[in-house]
Amino acid sequence: MKPPWFGFAPAVLLAVACTSSGPEPVGGVEPGPANAVADSPAAELDPGTVERVRAELNVAGRLFQQAKFDEALEAASAAIAITPDRVEPYEVLSNWYAQLERHDMAIDAFERFSAESAHGLRFLARHQALSGDRDTALATLEHCIENEARHPGCRFERALLRQTNGAFEGAVEDLRVAYEVDPNPVTAARLAEMLRVTGAYTEIGAVVETALERAPDSPDLLFARARLQLRDRDDAAAEQTLRRMIELDPTSHVALRLFGGVLLRLGHAVEGRYRLAQADLYRDYHKMSRTLIQNVAAGHNATAALMIAELDLTIGNYPSAQRWLERARVEGAPEQRLAAAQAWTWYALGDMPKGDAELARAGGENNGRANLARAARAVRTGNPESAVTWLRRAIANGPNERNFLHRAADLYVAMGDQDSADALLVRAATAGFP
Repeated sequence: MKPPWFGFAPAVLLAVACTSSGPEPVGGVEPGPANAVADSPAAELDPGTVERVRAELNVAGRLFQQAKFDEALEAASAAIAITPDRVEPYEVLSNWYAQLERHDMAIDAFERFSAESAHGLRFLARHQALSGDRDTALATLEHCIENEARHPGCRFERALLRQTNGAFEGAVEDLRVAYEVDPNPVTAARLAEMLRVTGAYTEIGAVVETALERAPDSPDLLFARARLQLRDRDDAAAEQTLRRMIELDPTSHVALRLFGGVLLRLGHAVEGRYRLAQADLYRDYHKMSRTLIQNVAAGHNATAALMIAELDLTIGNYPSAQRWLERARVEGAPEQRLAAAQAWTWYALGDMPKGDAELARAGGENNGRANLARAARAVRTGNPESAVTWLRRAIANGPNERNFLHRAADLYVAMGDQDSADALLVRAATAGFP
């Protein structure tokens, strides 16, 4: 089974610089793929204003991807100033503060915005909770709801906080109100999950299927449907639902783990093991990318940008990898390691001349990273015998790192050698990150 990313430019998986992401439970935000934002419908604005907001957010996104974090935060704040009634800039700004763990700065920023919009109160509460002050966060949300009883964003945020505190019935009540006002897929999926927690199984199916009629490509809702199918012991239906969900959200390690288990039960051992290995990879990717971004922001590690790029290469996020590689080049990252990563990128994208130019700087035949790039070139040009030779050399003298071993395994998969890939994935499971 060929890895879904090798040799292709995948859909953008902006795990380190997403411009919108569905909210996680208050108390822990994990960067992830984009989802619709649970909040009130966007205010009616003239097209020119909407375009100004989008343009400012695009600028902010590029700055964040270039690791110009302070400038990115300023640009996102400028988007809020254009029109305080739109939720998107708040969500972007909140996600970035969370990734950088700058909660004190976030609290200061959203306190200023809260005077102009209930959105400011919502995200102020989120960062109060993330900083550990849940009581103050709850008080902030109570204040928001006192002023606007059916504000869907503040209701949604209070539901997350209530869920964290174990007040599940209250969370269901808030989610019902939020969904009535703004029936978007994120809120519907969260409501379905809370109904499951409270044991209201008879209602879940109607909520999920009605919401899927409005948003058939929502990963959140497809995951909720799969959970119901698994509860009914319908593995065949769950397989189809999870396969579609993963097409839409390929980095969801929770869904990949569930999918891998379903495949194993259905007798699809090869793909099942591969999906479970992917689940481990993406789980660790999310954790490590955040830590490394914080190191880049603090200026603690000259090779942090290169390490983020290598993480992106492992999951096939080549556009993001190229941005981080450029940052690494500017910061003076180790030349041979940088060139090997850049060569892999160009070979995966099919640009052989650029890959060859980088490979010439990547080191000799005793350099494991350079040999892995040589193996990638051989796979891309249809020379499996050469690829196996370079892979064996790469593994023999390369680092015992999870990213490195996963990429080597991907090359074996691309050549149809699942047994060799499995052996490397087993080894990768106990290997560390650089």
